[in-house]
Amino acid sequence: MTLMRFLLRYIRPYGFAYFFGIIGMGAVNLVLNVYLASILGSITSSMIRFDQSLLIQSIMHILWLLLGGGLLLWFSAITLVHSEIKVERDLRSDLFGKILTIPLRRFESLTSGEILSRFNNDLSETSQLLKNSLQSLATVLFYGAGSCVVVLILDWFMGLLIIGLALLFFVLNLPFLKPLQNQSQMVQELKASFLNTFNQLVTGQTVLRHFNIADWMMNRIVKSSRLLRSAGIRRNTTETLRFSFENVSYWSVVLLVVVGGFRAIDDPTYLPTLVALIQMQNGVSFFFTRISLVISEIQRRFSGVDRIREMIEAPDEPKRFLMEGSPSTPAPVSDADGGLLVEDLSFSYSEGAGPTLRGIGFRVPEGKTAAFVGPSGSGKSTLFKLLLGLYPFRSGVIRYRGQSIDSLPLDQWRAYFSYVPQLPYLFSGSIRDNLVAVNPNIGEEEIGKVIDSANAAEFIQELDQGVDSELLEGGLNLSGGQRQRVVLSRAFLEDAPILLLDEATSALDTESERAVQEALSRLSEGRTTLVIAHRLSTVRKADVLFFLEAGAIVESGSHQELMKIPNGKYRQMVEAGILKNDSE
Repeated sequence: MTLMRFLLRYIRPYGFAYFFGIIGMGAVNLVLNVYLASILGSITSSMIRFDQSLLIQSIMHILWLLLGGGLLLWFSAITLVHSEIKVERDLRSDLFGKILTIPLRRFESLTSGEILSRFNNDLSETSQLLKNSLQSLATVLFYGAGSCVVVLILDWFMGLLIIGLALLFFVLNLPFLKPLQNQSQMVQELKASFLNTFNQLVTGQTVLRHFNIADWMMNRIVKSSRLLRSAGIRRNTTETLRFSFENVSYWSVVLLVVVGGFRAIDDPTYLPTLVALIQMQNGVSFFFTRISLVISEIQRRFSGVDRIREMIEAPDEPKRFLMEGSPSTPAPVSDADGGLLVEDLSFSYSEGAGPTLRGIGFRVPEGKTAAFVGPSGSGKSTLFKLLLGLYPFRSGVIRYRGQSIDSLPLDQWRAYFSYVPQLPYLFSGSIRDNLVAVNPNIGEEEIGKVIDSANAAEFIQELDQGVDSELLEGGLNLSGGQRQRVVLSRAFLEDAPILLLDEATSALDTESERAVQEALSRLSEGRTTLVIAHRLSTVRKADVLFFLEAGAIVESGSHQELMKIPNGKYRQMVEAGILKNDSE
């Protein structure tokens, strides 16, 4: 019922048209079958009585029946399809919207294959449920159940005989319903797994070729395909076994003809009733042969609905930052204090796991630069994500200019920050599209200023269409340095007071790094800057350094101060040459 209520929420705006479509088709089929049985009875009577006029009249009724019934069925089907398309559109829209609002931690737990499966397989299953399966159920209930009532009215004894034989088929099918549902669920899950593996085949081409591991990936694809195929075979085998009992319904016709034939020999006037019963038997047989199939089909397709519901009804990222556990109650801080303040910040990626960050505390005054150094995995990038409010943390306080992270809506809090990641990402479309996304009101003059400030003007002007040049997904038709400078152009547009630089030049060649460093220097002017550093020159220029190890700040101070600490962690890193010199 939970899943049906979920669907009804989307059907309700178009409920009249949708239910008119599915009920109309079932009701029309019932009326057509009853009327056709009546006409066939009349034709039989005309033959017994040698009444040519009655025969012609009955034939004309059949023609009008086919024409009128066909038009009604067509109108019902068109109404159903139009309303179903609107429901599917709304579901798809909500799925897209959920991707944009789901908490980052939840999103990162989903593989790309799982997400694609929901948009492709599960949405397709839901569409088929709305368009075919529920309509089939309505037809079964109106046409099939109505036929059961009519045969009992025509002849209660023969009607019970027809219903009893059809019911036997239904009982024989019951053991197959639950296995079919479970096997269909397994097929859906394996489809998602296969799509995820295939997606890695597509996106990991460079790594596959570089390491010569194409055979390894092919084996994974084959294994995933084999599992999917085996699950499909099991499901199809179960469906085939279920269909093997369908010939039981043919015995109903044979027995009906035999019993009714003997009765008609004794009473020829019974023959028209027998013909009508044979015609109506189709509806009874349809009811009991289709009801189990429709139910199993609905159960199978509801597994897709369940996966869509799970995604759509997942909690959104809160509008305001919420701490894990009890809400934080930050002490009042005067706006005059300014700067960025972090106190006793702790965080873990999963419940029960050890802390990724523990007891982090520091202060960066307004307009100053802080550098974060430390070994890989020490929590530097995670700290930046917490500053942006991307993850809820266990305890601690983050303030800027006296305002706590949980005192403002998240979109307003994030407006304080410009974030330049280590691996820049650009969206497909033009360079202009990527800039307009940040500021829809940007003009040509401002575009020229920001790309010039980011040292991007020269290479953009050399492109065939300048800022209107089309980019591949991720900006893969630009070099790493070019992508980073377009990303910096977006950061100039944001004009946020705090700049977060996550090793923004670590993956660049020397020439590109020089251009990006110049742009970063301009971008940092007058801003509070936090940088995850890999260059010694960057570290030396910072007003304060924080050395992280195992999720905690173990040393802090200026470059000169930290170099004076005997056996200090930072000093050991510098002397080991882990921080790059500008000459490297």
